[in-house]
Amino acid sequence: SIVDVGCGPGYLLGELGKRLPGVRLVGVDIAEEMVVKARANMASWGLGERADFRQGEAAALPLEASSQDFIVSTLSLHHWSDPAKALAEFHRVLKPGGQVLVMDLRRDTLRLFYWLILFAQDVALRVLGAGALTRSGEPLNSLLSSYTVEEVKAMAGGTPFGESRVHGRVGWLYFWCRKSAG
Repeated sequence: SIVDVGCGPGYLLGELGKRLPGVRLVGVDIAEEMVVKARANMASWGLGERADFRQGEAAALPLEASSQDFIVSTLSLHHWSDPAKALAEFHRVLKPGGQVLVMDLRRDTLRLFYWLILFAQDVALRVLGAGALTRSGEPLNSLLSSYTVEEVKAMAGGTPFGESRVHGRVGWLYFWCRKSAG
């Protein structure tokens, strides 16, 4: 099973479902509208029978203990109200040996990346007709509220996971951890 925390409209789970036919798909999002949209998308892609979507937040997943194999989350870490509690919750729902992969923006990125985000927000999104996104201050607000690589390393060090790694790239970071098998 793969759980997508902060699944939004289900695009990532849809791609995973197409590539991994034997895997059960679970999406969790705090917004009921996203859960409804994700269900509709999965049905339209022929994956509705394998997918289960639930409303919930990262720090209180509506899932049973030791019931999941893999948790993924993209571009939502900076939205979690309590990342340490969320990571403890991930540990609770994973089976022994289960893994987590989190990808998010990183606040300590190169200045060039900030300028590219500003360009996207102020010019490209307006040209594409995404004015509501631009008016909300996105994507710059997400970048500014994201964590640095060192902050995520500190988070990783405070988790109950047996192994963890944090890798920084130009504008984003990856955080991986595995629950001990024993």
